Amino acid sequence: METKNHNIAKGDTLGKIAQQYNTTVTELQRLNNLGNSTTIIAGRTLKVPAGKSDINDDKPSTPSRPDNVPKLNITENLLTLGKRNRQGVKMIKIKAVALHWIAGPNGTNEAVRNWFESEQAVGSTQYCIDTAGNILRMIPEDEVGWHVGSSQNDPKSGRPYTDRARTLLGTEAFTGKSKEGFWITPNYFCLGIEMSHTDWNGTFTEATLQSAAQLVADILIRHNLTIDAVTTHYEIVGWKDCPKLWFNQPALFEQFKERVEKILTVVNGHLSNSRRG
Repeated sequence: METKNHNIAKGDTLGKIAQQYNTTVTELQRLNNLGNSTTIIAGRTLKVPAGKSDINDDKPSTPSRPDNVPKLNITENLLTLGKRNRQGVKMIKIKAVALHWIAGPNGTNEAVRNWFESEQAVGSTQYCIDTAGNILRMIPEDEVGWHVGSSQNDPKSGRPYTDRARTLLGTEAFTGKSKEGFWITPNYFCLGIEMSHTDWNGTFTEATLQSAAQLVADILIRHNLTIDAVTTHYEIVGWKDCPKLWFNQPALFEQFKERVEKILTVVNGHLSNSRRG
């Protein structure tokens, strides 16, 4: 593979650079002989794929945003590769984004990550957002997180997973075939976002909702998905009241999706104007 050098700037992470060049953290680790390390040092250079788009290209892989749409500020602290909750298994195709609540008031991003890292539970998501709206990436988007698997039947359909999930993700997500020693499930097609909340009703802060909407919109744009791809844990499995607030008040989930759509409208309008110019 032809490569070029990227000058590592202060604040750069492998995740940010991977997005910038339309590649993956795993690929950057391989090109630079980093093993499983995600540590990089400002002032040094990093090999990146030469054929990929970067922010100086005419057609960036991640569309630019107008000034009235705040840029995402994502901190990356990846789970240890090879442990139970980050096996390094590759996604098949990203078709949806599933939102969750953390089921414990005022949990911090660090606490959520440490819980997944401890292996006290089987489960993990690519992202977590705290009550202040800070976003943490724990698993690269090209790797599977374990957050919407189920062996329990959906009460309505009488089989594992909902009809909504089957329509959204396609038959490949439910064949029961194995990949790299794991059963293929909706996890191979669905990114996960954990959202912190302030009480046992699952109430989200405005900061959490706004960051979640911006992150979801960003994912939809980068993966060429529509608002229909935005879903919840409950909508996939049919029996889990997650996120609890939206399970009890579905209208609030619809309001959240409207918030995402507004961001998409602004960004897409900006891009259309840029292309015409």
